[in-house]
Amino acid sequence: MYFQAKHMDIYKQNIIDHYKNPRNKGKLDDANIIVYEVNTLCGDALKFYFKLDSKGQIQKLSFEGEGCALSQATASMLTEELVGMHIDQVKKLDYDFIKKLIGIDVNPTRRKCVMLSVECFRKIQNKQDLNQ
Repeated sequence: MYFQAKHMDIYKQNIIDHYKNPRNKGKLDDANIIVYEVNTLCGDALKFYFKLDSKGQIQKLSFEGEGCALSQATASMLTEELVGMHIDQVKKLDYDFIKKLIGIDVNPTRRKCVMLSVECFRKIQNKQDLNQ
């Protein structure tokens, strides 16, 4: 039990760190894909800026947003994790990927918070949908 509690504290600290000190936050001027999503239940909002190469690989990724610690920290973590991935892989991300990334299994009422980024990514139709 002690190990599990200590393990959870490390992940909680990581979430708080990404919330207070978000990575890659801000507009990406040379983005060629922009997606936006709002959680209408709570008002969390995210906008992602992708810079892809000609083969669909993510070269740069940033975000802008407002909301709870879970939605914003998850977005921050994803901007570090997804660089180098192909955009088609990003469109297929699911809760299992997010759970592994953030290190905790959130309760069903908070899942929408951590999945807001994925909902943004599902709006990407194909790499030709430039500057939406």
